[in-house]
Parts: sequence; C-alpha cells; structure tokens
Amino acid sequence: MPAYSTTVLDDAPTNYWPLNDSGSSSIDWAGPSDLAVRDGVTRSVDGALSPASVPASSFNGTNSGFATTQTAVEGPQK
Repeated sequence: MPAYSTTVLDDAPTNYWPLNDSGSSSIDWAGPSDLAVRDGVTRSVDGALSPASVPASSFNGTNSGFATTQTAVEGPQK
C-alpha cells in the first residue's frame, strides 16, 4: 500500500477512493460505497504520486467523465 494511502486511512475517513484500480468500479478502501466509473474516465494512467508504478484515473471533463456511488454519500458539515 502506498504511504499516502496509509496516511489517509490512519485519519479514519468515512470513504476513500484512491482511483488507482482498473475496470468499471473503484473500491472504497474505508467504507461500503464503491464507485461506478463512467465512460469518460480513463483508468491506469500515470499518477502524480511516487512511485510512478501507482496508477491513477483521468477524468475527461465532459458529462460522462465522472464516478458515482450507488447511494448518496452525505458531505461533511461545518
């Protein structure tokens, strides 16, 4: 597991989608809300974090470039 992911998970997030997997879904490493990845997302591209062997996802900026959960996830409240 990349050090960045370990640091994120140590903070006990409700959800965490590193988007470093492939296919039409992305696993929620911290909770039960996996993502359905749409057609406008390219998987397994070079990521910004080291090591370079950790893949990423690229969103094309159109109405098909997004990922969604099966049910709504409530955002943080301030």
